[in-house]
Amino acid sequence: MVVLEAVNRYLQYIFPGLTVLVRLLLCVFLLDKIAEWSDQSVKSVNKKIKPLWWGFIAFFTVWWLVLDLPEFRGQDQLVNVLWAGIFFFLWLMVMDVLSILFFDEYMGRIRGVGVPQIIANLFRGIYVLVIILGILSGMFRYDVRPFLTGSAILTAIIGLALQDTMGNLISGLALHLSRPFNLHHWIRFGDVEGEVVKIDWRATTIKTREEDYITIPNSNLAKGEIINFSTPTVLHAVSITVGVRYEYPPYKVINILRGAVLSAEGVEREITPAVFLEKYDNFSVNYRVRFFMKDYSRYPDVKSRAIERIWYYFKREGIEIPFPIQDVYIRKEICECDEDYMVGILSNIDFLQDVDEGILREISRRVKVLIYEKGETVINQGDEGDTFFIIKSGTAIVMVRDKKGETFLTQDLSGGDFFGEISVLTGEPRSATVIAKTELELLALNKGDFETVLKKSQDLDAMISKKIAARQQHNFEEMIKAERRISEQETRQEVQEKVENLSQQILEKIRKFFFIRKK
Repeated sequence: MVVLEAVNRYLQYIFPGLTVLVRLLLCVFLLDKIAEWSDQSVKSVNKKIKPLWWGFIAFFTVWWLVLDLPEFRGQDQLVNVLWAGIFFFLWLMVMDVLSILFFDEYMGRIRGVGVPQIIANLFRGIYVLVIILGILSGMFRYDVRPFLTGSAILTAIIGLALQDTMGNLISGLALHLSRPFNLHHWIRFGDVEGEVVKIDWRATTIKTREEDYITIPNSNLAKGEIINFSTPTVLHAVSITVGVRYEYPPYKVINILRGAVLSAEGVEREITPAVFLEKYDNFSVNYRVRFFMKDYSRYPDVKSRAIERIWYYFKREGIEIPFPIQDVYIRKEICECDEDYMVGILSNIDFLQDVDEGILREISRRVKVLIYEKGETVINQGDEGDTFFIIKSGTAIVMVRDKKGETFLTQDLSGGDFFGEISVLTGEPRSATVIAKTELELLALNKGDFETVLKKSQDLDAMISKKIAARQQHNFEEMIKAERRISEQETRQEVQEKVENLSQQILEKIRKFFFIRKK
């Protein structure tokens, strides 16, 4: 009976405390639900202060129970400790909410100023210290002045021990306030160049192009010179210096250099590259080409691609980068394709199959060998052009676009295939785009190479026009069959008429383009 009476008596005192606990837990549950239904900012505030809520609830519940239990009545020191815990968590919640509203909402969302986390953490450390000192002074009557002043010896010892740490902390704050760089900016500090991947109160970490991570103390960064490649604009100029032989006119070299770098991947095409003639050297005329790019992380790759394109463009245009005069070279010009080889290639082209061998030999002596890098555009649909190409080695892809600019036909071309004959013979714009699928070696003939032999031969122009028109015979047959049903003989007659008309049209265009007058 005594035990039951004791249990009932304690339950009589504990039950009100449990009631308070349940009510507080219900409040926390309701706040969680309200936060879930609110925007992201409220969710963020609720997530950060939830641990403080649990601390407040624990101290408040224990305080309520202690007040009701007879055994703890008169325990003022214990009550003060519980009150201190309640006030600590309550004030910390209030200050955290105000801090979040100021730094995240007002400065971040409204003003658009991203406050570094180190400043928010420092501010929180200050008001946590103030709350603790206030509780010690107000509730426990402790003299907190020694914490604020301290002895000169202790201050000196702490100052000397934390000299580097405090220097890095203050330098980190200065860097965050002045903001010479941010995360993911590309910077150079001394011999170190890379992407900023971490900034904290002590140091800044940079990831180099070699994927190495270098940590630099903030105090060092604050004292040194920092080059930021990502601000105030992501545009960055790249310069390349190249020398050419003296016999090439500057206007030609300048135009080739501009076209070469503009064709390289990663180069900003909206800004025209600038080319400067810098120096007449002992063995070359030196040019400097300057272009712009946006992604500095690709700097070595873009610069390399531009240098590669310059080589290919120079090679195609016959422009040589000279050897230094200190070295002596005995150079012998070697024809890349002998005459018999070229005659064999030309004789396999349909519209040149019946051409006299002497004429083919004359054409073969005019052939130029051009090399294109993988991904380069050889011709572009709609552009003017007067060059005919034969693929010696490599693979190219042909793409034809409709009026809307959408590609509706693609085809691969390889060794022995040719393209561009209509433009070189009639002057019409390019009917397709051809891009090098691999490194491409082409044999090229232009209008001038055909002009002499066309004017020498009596019937070469008519022969060529018939051959080109005959290619369309199968297309005409399919088109006529699809349009209407007629006999096979009528189909052949209509196809023949269309081929002859097309041949006559091509012949007239060839003669007009080459100013050929024949009776």
